[in-house]
Amino acid sequence: MLQPLQIWVPDTRAPGFAAEARRQARLVDAGPGFDDTMDFLERVSAFDAADEPRAPG
Repeated sequence: MLQPLQIWVPDTRAPGFAAEARRQARLVDAGPGFDDTMDFLERVSAFDAADEPRAPG
């Protein structure tokens, strides 16, 4: 049995969206721990060919 799920996301077409996204990105970039956070994200998101599913056969 399936149940509907509704997710609200920002409207990227809304006036001012791009400016607000830039403003928030600058705040994050200037914040303490930015480099550590980016290092972590790069480590956990790195693609490893060994993780790629193999075709049966």
